[in-house]
Amino acid sequence: NPAKKDADRFSYWTAEPKEVFEFKAGQDDPFSRLQQALDKYKVDNGLGYDLPNGIFCGGWVGYFSYELGRYIEKLPQTAIDDLKMPLIRLCFCDRLIAYDHIENDFWLFALQLPDDTETPNEKLFILERLLGESQNVAVRCPKPADLDNIDFSQIRCNIDKDYYLRTIEKIRRYIYDGEVYQVNFSQRFECDYEARPIALFHWQNHYNPSGYAAYIDAGDFHIVSASPEMFITIADGVISTKPIKGTRPRIRKASEDA
Repeated sequence: NPAKKDADRFSYWTAEPKEVFEFKAGQDDPFSRLQQALDKYKVDNGLGYDLPNGIFCGGWVGYFSYELGRYIEKLPQTAIDDLKMPLIRLCFCDRLIAYDHIENDFWLFALQLPDDTETPNEKLFILERLLGESQNVAVRCPKPADLDNIDFSQIRCNIDKDYYLRTIEKIRRYIYDGEVYQVNFSQRFECDYEARPIALFHWQNHYNPSGYAAYIDAGDFHIVSASPEMFITIADGVISTKPIKGTRPRIRKASEDA
């Protein structure tokens, strides 16, 4: 994360999680299982130290998939789950490196848990070693190698143009009729890629730096994200959302507003 603004001033690196929580489609009630996992650990994100406002000291890290919404609302299931990725994947990270892009400072955090076999100093020693091996995370790196192993002319889409345009017209009718106010109509582009996934992340972070970029190595799959938006944040008991997509000023006339 090369951003320099207050809202996204920190970058984080963590590995070797204490615990991994996964929920896949077809299993029952993700939220009761998730609550049990969350109740196992309570992190005081302050610890009495003078820390930069908003810095993350450790805890659960991961993602909630868009398809998880079907466990909150009763919605039709039309998409084929061909990737079989977890709908939730969270890692409890008890050791963490944080980088402050504004102050140009590194912060190393190690949480002490009741069943730990390592002391905080031992955890910090490992972080210091890893930090020494990855100094290029926060400093300016040489220009990343071009993605010569990707043939962009061979990128494939899972829907054709006619279907796409027909669906757009259907969505516009739904919005005009007041059935929905926003539709996330997605399509998948795919191609063959044989290089290391982290190389793709370095490439996109150089040419398309995003305030909320992320890289996840889950072993059997990898996620390279280039999100520019802060979707939801919680601070001091206040939930804030700042979505980019679908944001327009309201108009007084209902017909024009639609």
